[in-house]
Amino acid sequence: ELPVLQDGTPDTWECLAGGEQSDAPPRVAPVQPVSEERIAPAPTVSLDEVLGMARAAGSIDISADAPLMEAGLSSMGVIRLREALQRTQPSGVALSSTLVFEHPTARLLAAALADDAGSAPAVPTLTRAAGGAEPGRDAQHVAVLSTSARLPSGVFGQLWSALASATDLVGEVPSERWREPGPSQPLLARRLRHGGFVRDAQLFDAGAFGISPAEAIGMDPQQRLLLEHAYASLRAGGRERRTLHESVTAVCLGMTNGDFMLLVATARVPASAYAVTGATLSIAAGRVSYALGLHGPCTTYDTSCSSALTAAHAATRLLQRDECSASVLAAVSLTLLPASSASLAVAGMTSALGRCHTFDARADGYARAEACGALSLESSRATHKAAAGAATAVAVVTALHLDGAAVRHDGRSASLTAPNGTAQRGVVVAALVDAAVGAGELEQMEAHGTGTALGDPVEAASIVAVTCAAQRPLSIGGAKANCGHAEPAAGLAGLLKLATVVLHGAAAANAQLRALNPNLGGVHGGRHALHAQLACARATASWWSGVSSFGYSGTIAHAVLRASAQLSGRRARAPPLALARRAVSWMHRAHPFAALHVPCPADETIAVLECFRSAANSALHA
Repeated sequence: ELPVLQDGTPDTWECLAGGEQSDAPPRVAPVQPVSEERIAPAPTVSLDEVLGMARAAGSIDISADAPLMEAGLSSMGVIRLREALQRTQPSGVALSSTLVFEHPTARLLAAALADDAGSAPAVPTLTRAAGGAEPGRDAQHVAVLSTSARLPSGVFGQLWSALASATDLVGEVPSERWREPGPSQPLLARRLRHGGFVRDAQLFDAGAFGISPAEAIGMDPQQRLLLEHAYASLRAGGRERRTLHESVTAVCLGMTNGDFMLLVATARVPASAYAVTGATLSIAAGRVSYALGLHGPCTTYDTSCSSALTAAHAATRLLQRDECSASVLAAVSLTLLPASSASLAVAGMTSALGRCHTFDARADGYARAEACGALSLESSRATHKAAAGAATAVAVVTALHLDGAAVRHDGRSASLTAPNGTAQRGVVVAALVDAAVGAGELEQMEAHGTGTALGDPVEAASIVAVTCAAQRPLSIGGAKANCGHAEPAAGLAGLLKLATVVLHGAAAANAQLRALNPNLGGVHGGRHALHAQLACARATASWWSGVSSFGYSGTIAHAVLRASAQLSGRRARAPPLALARRAVSWMHRAHPFAALHVPCPADETIAVLECFRSAANSALHA
C-alpha cells in the first residue's frame, strides 16, 4: 500500500508496481511542497530533557557532547529517541526520521529543536574560488571509452537483461569457496549464508602477462582479475599493448579486501617468494602498470565502500589537468575467507535476510558481494584527436562522459561508521558544481542504498533536499538490490549500471522493492520515483545522472555522468582479448571426503604426507 496525501495521490516516493507495461512515461506523483510557515511554534526542549530521553531510549549513561550512537545508542534506540522527542512537538509538526543523524549529540539536538531545525535540513551551497576556472566548463570533459567487468553470477554482457528484469544475482556461498562450520548462533549463521559471488575467480591466463606459474600461485586473485579487465578495457577502447608501452597512462584503483594476506599469514597458501608482492594492496595497481609498461600515475585507494569513486575522482582530475594521456579506472573485491564476513555479521552490518533491501521496509543490513571492473578514460581532446586520425571506423566511441566528481568526509557524525546527511548533501552539491550542472537537470540518481533501516532514509532525505527544485522527474535506483554490495567496487558497479540504463533510455527497477521503508515517511520536497518495474525515461540531448558511494570509514564520494545524444566519434579498435585461462587455486584444497585433518603418525617407516579422518555418516558415506 502506498502512503496517500490529502488530495488522494500517492506520496513523493511512488512505487511504480503492478499493471501492464506501456510506452507511456512513468507515473510520478505530484508532490505538495513543504510549507515554510510554521504551524505552531515548537517548544524548546532543554538539554537535560534530551539527555534523559537518550538515556531512557538506550539504557546508557551519556554526556552532552558525546555522539549518541558512539556512546552505545543502537538503531532501535535512535528510533525510540526520535519518538520521545516527537511527543514534545505540537500537533502537525513532524520531526525528520534522520534527526539524530543530522544532530548527533544531545546538545546539538536540543539546539536544533530550539531553532526548529529538526524537520528542514539545509542544502549547502558551494562558492568557487575567486579567479578559479569554472569546473566542468573550462576544464576538459572526461570520456568513458569502454568497459570490462565481471559481476556476481557471471553477469556483465547480460547486465542490461538483469537490470531490466530485476534479476536477483545474490545466492548462497558456493561450496568451492569454503566449507568451514558456521557459528552456533542462528542469527550470525543467517548473516553469513548469502552473498554475490563471481564465478570462476580462480581462472587466470598467466602467460598472457608474462607471469610464471609459480608467481601466479603467489598472487592475490584480485590482482589476476585486475590485470585481465584493466587491459581488456584499454584494448576495447582502441589501445593495444604496443601503443600502451611507455605511454603516460594512469592507473587509479579502488581496493580494500586483504583476505589473501591472511591466507599467506596462516600458511594456507603455499610458501613462495612472490607472496610479499602478491598480497600487498599497493602492488595491485603497480602490477597493472608494470605488466603493460605504463608510465602514468599509479595509485591504490582504500576508503572502504567509496574506494572506486574516490579513484574515479582522482582519474578525472588527472585527465582534466593533462597529467596523463589516458587513464584506467578499476576496482575489485573478492571474498576468499569467511572471517571478514563474520566480523561484519557480529557488528550487525550484514543482512539476516541475505539481500540489500534498498529503500524497502525489510531493510536490515547489506549482502556482501564481489565484482571486478575497469573503465578506459580519456580527455575529450585526446578522444577527438584519436577519432579523427583513425584509419578505419570500426568501434563507436561511447557518448558517456564523467563530467564531475567530489570526495568529502562525514566529519563528526553520530558514530564513526554512521552517515551524516549534511555531509552527503555537501558532496552531491560539490560534484554538481564541478560538472557545472544544476540539480534540476539530473535525470537519474544511483543511490548508495545499502539497505539499512536508517541509513537509506538519511540518504533519501539528502537526495530530496538537493533536488527538491527539480522541474523533471528524478528516478532513483540502486544496483545493490540486484547484485549486493561490492564494497570497494560498489561505486564502479553503480557507474556501470548508470552507463547501461542511460544508453538504453530507461529507468531500471529496484529488484527488492516491495513496501517502502517506513522511515522514509515525511521526506518531501521534489518529484522523485522509486521504480518497482522497468520504466521508459525521457530522452534529452544531454542526460545527466549521479552516483553516490559512502564509505563506512566516513569518506563519501559522488560522481556525475553525462550521456550525449550525439556520439563523440569513431575510432579503430583492436580485436577482442582472447585469454586461455587455467585454474590457479589460492589455497590448498582438502579431499572432499575429509571431515577432520589429524596429525600424521610419528612412525618414520610409514610414508604419509597428510592424514584425515572422516566419520562413516559424513560425506564419505554419501
